[in-house]
This record gives sequence, structure tokens and C-alpha cells, in this order.
Amino acid sequence: MAPKLERFVSLGKGDGLRAAARIQRGELVHSAEPLACCVSNKLSRHVCHHCFSRQETLLRCSQCKMARYCNTTCQKQAWIGHKRECKCLKNLLPRIPTDSVRLAARIIFGLLNPSQSRSEELFTLEDHESHLSSMSEQKKQGLSQLASMLELYLQQEVTDLEVTSALPPSCQEPLSLIAKVTCNCFTISDGELQEIGVGLYPSLSLLNHDCRPNCVMVFVGTKLHLRAVRDINPEEELTISYIETLSLTEDRMRQLEDQYHFTCHCQLCDSQEKREQYYPDPHPVHGVQLMRVGKLQHYLEHIEDALDTFKQAFKMIKLTHGVDHP
Repeated sequence: MAPKLERFVSLGKGDGLRAAARIQRGELVHSAEPLACCVSNKLSRHVCHHCFSRQETLLRCSQCKMARYCNTTCQKQAWIGHKRECKCLKNLLPRIPTDSVRLAARIIFGLLNPSQSRSEELFTLEDHESHLSSMSEQKKQGLSQLASMLELYLQQEVTDLEVTSALPPSCQEPLSLIAKVTCNCFTISDGELQEIGVGLYPSLSLLNHDCRPNCVMVFVGTKLHLRAVRDINPEEELTISYIETLSLTEDRMRQLEDQYHFTCHCQLCDSQEKREQYYPDPHPVHGVQLMRVGKLQHYLEHIEDALDTFKQAFKMIKLTHGVDHP
């Protein structure tokens, strides 16, 4: 099947992705597995570190005491990626590296393992900006501390020569790698859009921002699904929102400048509509909110109201999540 998206140079933005053919609202545009991913530290006790499903009871790795798994099957399947990480986590105890440090390290571990390597994707990351030149000294200092932690974390398991051989030139310096990871990674969420982890998807990191995007991202486990929320014409740019779009215009612009180092000139920001009070339909957050209201109505035995609300939720979620989403 021909790809539905292609890389191009977006005027005033740099590299981006656009539609290679007409795309209908609700259509799955692209799916991608992460180059690397990890469960968020704050949820490490509640989410399987392999399949990213929430479980009440998880098996704990006896060595690093941090990684947890649904069962022995998940644990065995995860070992090829966890083997080096396990030693690094154990050596760093009782300290725990941040999510971004663990993610950067997992990129390196994956590339050093021939059976896991997807080095062609790293060269997509090679083209991504680190934005170090436009950062404030305060932010650069914070990233430098993370880079130092990355070096400390890796020192007994990965040599400088291995890093040089595994990574493209612009990613070999720890500071540059950390900067690229923090600017280009995605938050992985569950079906109800609650954060469970972070992952790097280099090909989709080229998606540019719009405060009224034509696409949304949802996840099944760690697999990212990019879906169209309106009809998209051939050669039209594909966009997502990097931030919460219900914020005030000035707050959105400030957050984008602070976190992503650009000034937003989308139609919404350049218009006079300064306040956002609702999600444009279909929006995954609105669909999930309706589902929760329906569950509450059902619990209160307002059955007819619940059925009506569930129908509204399904109409929206089948577009944003897809009818096959669990």
C-alpha cells in the first residue's frame, strides 16, 4: 500500500510531513513503533515495562528493582532491551535517572544490539534540531546536568567508542543527544489519554504544530497511530498540537516558545480569537470525557441518559481512536 504521507520543506517551519493522497476524516494516516521508549518513573510500579499495560500486580526485576512486568512472557521478551539498562540502573542505585536520560540510554542500547538496531531511523533524528543555540543559559544548564547524568549512567556499560560507532555525528555529544530527545519525544498515553511513558518516533517527530491540527495521535501499547480529524487534501501539511489547545493564546505561544523554541503563527494564534472554550470535534479528549460522563450516568442508573452519552462518545472515538482500538 502506498504511503499516505511524505516528507517536504514547510515554508517558514523547515522539514514537515504532508499528505501524499487525499485522506478522509477518521482515517488512519500512519502507524509507528518507537525507536526507543520507557515507562514514566512516576508510574513504574503500575505499568508493565514491556507492553505498557496497567496492572494491579506486576513482577519486579530482581536485579535493578525498578522494571516491572505483567508476567514472565513480558519479562523474557523485554530482556533483550533491558539487559544493559538493568546493569546501569543497578549501578546507579539508590538514584533513579530521569525519563529523558533513560530514553536517551535506551536509544544507544538498541543501536548497539544488532537484532534490535533500526539505525536508518536515527539518521532521521540526525536532521532534527537540538535548538541549543536558541536556548536560554538556564535551560542549557539544566540539559547539561541531564547530559552529565547520562554519562554517569552509562559509564560502566557503554564505552565512548561504542557511542561514536552507534550514533550519527550530531548525536554523539551527550548534551546534543539529550536536547534532541527532549525536543522530539512524544508522551505515550493509554486509551483514556493518561500519561504512561515517553517514546521517540523519529519519522513522526517531523510533524509540525498547529493549534487547530488536522491530525491527532493515539496509542495502543507503545504503537503510535496518527489519525486525521478532518478531510485532508493531497500535499496539504499534516499537523498535530504539541500542547493543550484550550489555553489562552498568549499562554500557548509562551509555552511553545519556552519548550519548542518557535513562535506560532497558525491561523488561530494570528486571529482575534484569544480564548478557547471547547475542543474542536472530533477531539480524543472530548470523546473520552463523554465516555466518563456516560459511565457516571450508568452508575447512577440514569440508563437512557447514559446510552445517549455513550452514543455521542462512540461517534467521536471511532474517528479519533478507530473502531479497532481496545
